[in-house]
Amino acid sequence: MQTAFSNSCTDRYRFTFNGKETDNELKGINNSLNFGARIYDPRLGKWFGLDPEAGRYADLSPYCFVANSTLIAIDPSGETIVIVGSQRERNKMKAELQKLTDQKVKLKADGTVKLKKRWFAKSTKSFGTELVRELVNDPHVVSISATTGITKTTPENADAAYTGGNSDAGSSSNIEVNFDENVSVLNEIYDQEVQPDQITLGRELLYAKDFANGDAIPGMANEGRGVYLDPDQGVGPFQFPISAQEYRVRTNGEQSLRNEQNMLQRLSPPKSELREVPPIEHTMPEIDNPDIELDVPERKK
Repeated sequence: MQTAFSNSCTDRYRFTFNGKETDNELKGINNSLNFGARIYDPRLGKWFGLDPEAGRYADLSPYCFVANSTLIAIDPSGETIVIVGSQRERNKMKAELQKLTDQKVKLKADGTVKLKKRWFAKSTKSFGTELVRELVNDPHVVSISATTGITKTTPENADAAYTGGNSDAGSSSNIEVNFDENVSVLNEIYDQEVQPDQITLGRELLYAKDFANGDAIPGMANEGRGVYLDPDQGVGPFQFPISAQEYRVRTNGEQSLRNEQNMLQRLSPPKSELREVPPIEHTMPEIDNPDIELDVPERKK
């Protein structure tokens, strides 16, 4: 028997919006979708229950769906938001992510990253493998998407992402990557090189890791009376200081990723000493002969 929704000989409409299974016994055919954590009403675009992660999104209604951004986001289980790009963008992200880890990277239909068992009996990329695994298993969400702007990672809750914040530690974050940016950096032998794509992505994952742990460092990188400068920007005294978090990512995590990729190290940020300038003394010149009278012309009235 054929109905308006399906044929009796097929289940083609059993899984509909976002690939979720319909629950036709609740409110009629195709009016309730089971996301696992909650039931969704596609007619209203709302949930029947509260978001179990509502505490992490205080600025959003606990009943809204994917932050009311249905054109660019999906909700794989009713608990997290995953940003999806084009298939080409997702494949590119997956390829660069795979270069960082020994474990096989799998993408579910909704864009969620899954890790399979190691490809090699002996780990050759222990640091990158642990970095990716930690983010995959962390309760905070890391969303990765392509951009035509500047590559950056932004915490959803900056107060919880940085050391000294006054809320629960740790924050989800949004990574935006532009692989066409062609960032030029100085390596350890002072040669200019275009930063490899997997290092570009790996650096942003390092930011996301610190945001998730709630121990990102605020402020500028300094030690004593000195500040650390960016050797990739400016020359000599015209170099710009770098942030403390960038200094940590560049000197620790990025160098480890480069080692595992058999790449030259990036040039470490130099330290600029801030020296005290001696005060300038303003004194009147001494007159050898105090009997000399100065001829000062009288001012005309």
